[in-house]
Amino acid sequence: MGGGGKRDAHSFEHYNRETGIAVFTSPSVKPGAFFLYFDPLRTLEEVQRRRWQVPGESRRMIDEALEAAKATVALSAEANNQFHPGAAQPW
Repeated sequence: MGGGGKRDAHSFEHYNRETGIAVFTSPSVKPGAFFLYFDPLRTLEEVQRRRWQVPGESRRMIDEALEAAKATVALSAEANNQFHPGAAQPW
């Protein structure tokens, strides 16, 4: 990844302590995009470290994290519309 500069990363939309996957957004950098952060494997429980080694399992964990983050964003947008009818949608 290039640049090395600071990123405008807002609070995570989803974080799973077991898998070590965090999903966050950065609206001022790329509106509507989701970004992933992975805790170092050495910080995870042994069973989780093994899951990362199983073919296809890492993709499954990432997909689950992204789906959970999208659900959080959708709920947040829905709640925002209840309080601010007619507000612009983030997607």
